[in-house]
Amino acid sequence: TRVVQATASPPLVTMARDRIPDLVEEAAATLGQAGIEVRLAAGDSGVLWEKVARLAPLAALTALTGKPVGELRHDPRLRAGVVETCSVAAAAGAQVSASEQWRIIEALPPWLTTSAARDVAAGRPSELDAIVGAVVRAGRQLGVETPTLTELLAQCRA
Repeated sequence: TRVVQATASPPLVTMARDRIPDLVEEAAATLGQAGIEVRLAAGDSGVLWEKVARLAPLAALTALTGKPVGELRHDPRLRAGVVETCSVAAAAGAQVSASEQWRIIEALPPWLTTSAARDVAAGRPSELDAIVGAVVRAGRQLGVETPTLTELLAQCRA
C-alpha cells in the first residue's frame, strides 16, 4: 500500500515498510534523492492511518467552511481533529504522530482544499462519512472519544 500526496511540498509518499522491505527501502532512497519526501509506515494499516490523520479533519473543515488549508491552520478544531484521529489510530495499533501530521499540514499550499469540499460546494455526494465517519465509528468501537470530529461531521450533515 502506498499513498502519494502530490500537493505537499515537497511531494510526500507513504509506503508500507513490511511488504518487501529491501525493495521499499531502495525505492524510498531513490525517491528521496529525487526530492520526494518518503515516510515508511508499519503495514497497510499504518499507511492508511497516516493519511486519514490529516485528511479527516481537513475534509470536514474545508467542506464545512469552504475555506482552504491556509485559512484553517489557526482553527483549533483542525488541531483537535488531528489529535483525535491520531488517538484512534494509536488505539487501532498504528503509530501516527500528531506533531508530524501537523508538520505536513503546515507544509501544504495555503490554497489547498479537499475533494470533499469541492463535492459539497458542487452539490455532489461527498466521502465525508467514509472518511470522517469512519474515524468516529472506529473511535466509538475502540473507546476513544472524538468530540471535535463528531461535531464537525454532524455540522456537515446538517
